[in-house]
Amino acid sequence: MKQWRPKGYLEVSALGPQGTPRCAVRAHWRRSAFLSAACEWLHLDLISAILALTEWGRNKHKMRNQIESQRKYTDTWPEPSWNLKAALAVSVASIVATAASGQILVAQGSTGNGVVSEYSTSGALINHSLVSGLQSPCGLALDNGGNLYVANYYYVSSTLGKYSLSGQTINASLISGLPGPFGLAVDGNGNLFVGNRLVSGSIGAYTTSGAPVNPSLITGLVYPWGIAVDGSGHLFVANEGNGTVGEYTTSGQVVNASLISGLNEPAGLALDGRGHLFVVSTGGGVIGEYSTSGAPINPSLISGLVYPGDIALDGNGHLFVSSWYEGTIGEYTTSGATVNAALISGLQNPEALIVLVPEPSLLTLLTLGGVAVLGVKSGIMSRYRRRFVP
Repeated sequence: MKQWRPKGYLEVSALGPQGTPRCAVRAHWRRSAFLSAACEWLHLDLISAILALTEWGRNKHKMRNQIESQRKYTDTWPEPSWNLKAALAVSVASIVATAASGQILVAQGSTGNGVVSEYSTSGALINHSLVSGLQSPCGLALDNGGNLYVANYYYVSSTLGKYSLSGQTINASLISGLPGPFGLAVDGNGNLFVGNRLVSGSIGAYTTSGAPVNPSLITGLVYPWGIAVDGSGHLFVANEGNGTVGEYTTSGQVVNASLISGLNEPAGLALDGRGHLFVVSTGGGVIGEYSTSGAPINPSLISGLVYPGDIALDGNGHLFVSSWYEGTIGEYTTSGATVNAALISGLQNPEALIVLVPEPSLLTLLTLGGVAVLGVKSGIMSRYRRRFVP
């Protein structure tokens, strides 16, 4: 039996393996990428997915004839039911609220008793020792497959371990012999970037299976800390030692080594779906907001903090900031308002954190599509097949 295989189609991936908190939205035109946008629930908010579907809606008429002429109806590809009128009745605010709750993973502990702990985004303890037996965990990252990477700092003999989100060990020494790893980031192509602070500050690139791609991808850094990667193949690196944030390509080319300068010990970095870069300045006790071109939006968005370290975003416009000195994680809005300065307290040297936002329900995705493609008549939506990939 032949499968329906158009040259242009919309693909929505709602459910990741083993409950992976991710949602990917892709629209393809012929064999080249017409549009590629991802809403990675650890780093981006729902705006990214809305924009992707909106762009598809603008081009729906151009794609329609091609799709209609190519499609063949078979039992292989069932046609989901779309009720656009019902979807349009649901507000964007309710969609955001649906995906607001999640979990916070925080790396804490001193040499020899390090753990990765799990909390709810309301501050309730879920599992103090999700991952245990670590030396001094200083970096966390998550890939598209729901695997957790932990930088286990122990001077020039440090390791990077790989674990499941339930805390099971996949490989405690996935990469070994690292010179002081701190910042971690994983891009959409499965590249793992590791910031090394000791010997000679550098960023190394590896596969998520631990194979080296280029252990000296970027060199000449001065105590690199936070790493953030965008969807365009650019890395943003906080250089604590010289007070800058640099921009590089994921292939190691320098875009601007001093994209942002004059910072007081920059540490954690976070990117939101609007393309805004949030920078923690440990020495200054502030969180600054900048564009990805380096332009200041609000250099003192949040101030009065005591040695803040890392920063993470949820999908609801909230920032979570760790303070290794006070042993707390505070919650703030992306506009700078304080929600709870001590959402989580009693931590021991919290160095890194990430926020897990639950995967959206199918109803949320359908509603999201309805709100985004406002110009599509209710009868048109049912004329296109939707491919849902688990």
